[in-house]
Amino acid sequence: MPSLSTENHATGLSHGPASNPPPRPTDRRPWWRDEPRMLRLALILLAGLFVAAPAFHGTWLWDDDQEITANGALTSLAGLKAIWSGNAGADWLPLKSTILWIEWHLWEYNNTCYHVANTLFHLLNALLLWRLFSLLRLRWAWVGGLLFAIHPILMESVGWVSEQKNTISLALMLPALCAYIQFDQARDGAGRRLYYFISLGCFIASLLCKSAGVMLPFLLLLYDWWKHDRLRARDLLLIGAMGCALGFLFVSGLALETGLRGKSIPWPKYVAAGLLSGTLAPALGLLWWRVKGGVADTGSAGIPARDFADKNVRAPVSAATTAASDTEPAWRHAWRLVLTSLPFFIVSVVISVVTVHFQLKNAIGAEGIPVGGPLSRAAVAGASIWFYLWKCAWPFDLLPIYPKWELGKLGMVDGKWAELAPPEWHQLLIPWAALLVVFLVLWKWRQTRTRPLLLGLGFFLINLVPVMGFMTMSYMRITWAADHFVYISVIGIIGLAVAGAAWVHERAAPDWKPWVLAAVALATVRVCIAAHLYCGIFAGEAPMWQHTMRGNNNAWQAHSRYGKVMLDTGKFDAAFYHISQSNRLRPDLAETNNNMGVLLLQKKRVAEAINYFRIAAETMPMPAFTLNYANALTNNGRGAEAVPLYEKIIDGGGANNPVIQTNYGVALAQAGHRDAAIRAFEQALKLDPGMADAKRNLDALLTSATATAQTTGTIAPVLGSPAQIPAQPGVDMSQIPEIFRPQTTSTLNAK
Repeated sequence: MPSLSTENHATGLSHGPASNPPPRPTDRRPWWRDEPRMLRLALILLAGLFVAAPAFHGTWLWDDDQEITANGALTSLAGLKAIWSGNAGADWLPLKSTILWIEWHLWEYNNTCYHVANTLFHLLNALLLWRLFSLLRLRWAWVGGLLFAIHPILMESVGWVSEQKNTISLALMLPALCAYIQFDQARDGAGRRLYYFISLGCFIASLLCKSAGVMLPFLLLLYDWWKHDRLRARDLLLIGAMGCALGFLFVSGLALETGLRGKSIPWPKYVAAGLLSGTLAPALGLLWWRVKGGVADTGSAGIPARDFADKNVRAPVSAATTAASDTEPAWRHAWRLVLTSLPFFIVSVVISVVTVHFQLKNAIGAEGIPVGGPLSRAAVAGASIWFYLWKCAWPFDLLPIYPKWELGKLGMVDGKWAELAPPEWHQLLIPWAALLVVFLVLWKWRQTRTRPLLLGLGFFLINLVPVMGFMTMSYMRITWAADHFVYISVIGIIGLAVAGAAWVHERAAPDWKPWVLAAVALATVRVCIAAHLYCGIFAGEAPMWQHTMRGNNNAWQAHSRYGKVMLDTGKFDAAFYHISQSNRLRPDLAETNNNMGVLLLQKKRVAEAINYFRIAAETMPMPAFTLNYANALTNNGRGAEAVPLYEKIIDGGGANNPVIQTNYGVALAQAGHRDAAIRAFEQALKLDPGMADAKRNLDALLTSATATAQTTGTIAPVLGSPAQIPAQPGVDMSQIPEIFRPQTTSTLNAK
């Protein structure tokens, strides 16, 4: 890649051709000896460190345990193999997990180091954004990097270690975009090929950190339209043919994914979609070939290559390259664009299928996600667009968990979430109608003033598509919108803000220019202070959830996690209140029922506790919840009911866990299966000769033919995944959304 940033020559927004005056003298100084640039660099770094500093010495947050503290895959070479084979984590993000693996081996569980590393990735992104804006010839490009470094809506990704996948992924996506722009501008064949493969390689690496960047191929099409304006309406046939071919690939991938999860494949639906896309692809391609036009059709419409540069600044593309591009037949440009973007689209389709597979298999699993049908999803998507646009432009009153908008009515039908009533017409119509009006106005004036607006808003909207709500995600169990979802999209709004400020400054009267600069500086300082204060809530779970509940008291996850904080500090009544609130808000979740069971067991309300454990295990029949249910039954002397639950856990991968074998032995003894209990205790001692409970229980059975089982202790609540429970094949138990660990010991007393 080239140097960190090009000199920021551009002085405003331009919508016409760039003239080519005599070149100015070239400054040969290396970038590190360019004092203005180094001052800007220092300002970005210092401001970024200032806003992120409150979280440096904070505690682990939310699901940081799943990512790091309870993630056994980070601690060994075998774990590294599991990371790449898809057996570690709810999602397959192997490069991100490999980087975390390296970090763990550098500083293990020192969370300050993880916070600092995450901040450094974020600052790298700010500098890369400076570089991207410079390549687009945007004036005040460095201010764009500064705003990205201090934007309050990005502090969730900076202060929350688990969102390091955001910062790492963008640190690879931005070089992919920069390299593609340089590929587009390069003249010699060898240089173009190098930039192209750098772009494709960085794109693949970015998706291996987080799949949020799958929309990058559409950004390439948007950039080509903005820069060259060579595509014609007929070229939509060629792009449609490519889309149908990719649709065929996507449908085939979904069918394969469904089979890999052991589900019944809906062949009629997949075959119909496959036949339709497979037939349309060649048909549209042939139709385009027939109407593509001849050599004389350059399709330039009198609009040469664009940038944000002022007319008095030389464009980065040479005159020879621009002239050759403008005289090339328009159909050839469209054909080359499809060929160059096709590998990016193929990679996106493959990663999308992989993401869907792991979301449905691990992240969502058997849990129901409260989402409605197509109308409800469309209403959520429309509301999300304007909500995110408002928060990106006015980043105040931010929350880790926003209230869920009531769009339609959802309810449980036969144990599954269903749409009981569609959203109101105005909830569905107004957001999309407003968006359509904005688009039509901007499109009408695209050849004069609004083309940059279409580029910025297009960047924002395209990157929002995966998180609008059309696709089911595990995060929908909590809320519809989240700040970390716009870590990429906000770049479009920042670019427009910087371009707009530069435009106002350029056109202001000389006496007003200092006032414009002062206003920009004051606004930047205000945003910087707000980001610093907001980042402070991510210093610990207590301030994070207190802040959340002040703005959204119906956030069940906030009550659940804050209840755990209260439990850890010995405030049992407060813990019971918040855990009860979380269960009241979401009685359908395994997590909230499991947590209620633990607290009720501590209050000696055993029958009620067992009922909650039963609901949790039936709602999400994963080993963690099943084991809590089995342990509660055994603690209550109902070993006969617990035996089949333990056997299910053992058959699912728990056979080599001495704790499970010990508790299984207690349940067998309570059920009167003395010989089987002896074998279970012997197996536990074989696995762990130092297991005192297993030895004591075995001795009791061997010395007394009338021994009966009794258990002691309670199920202990512990934040994190149950480390003593082995994972089912292909399932990372650390992803189970529960916050309490089952009892680790059981004893058998002879009477």
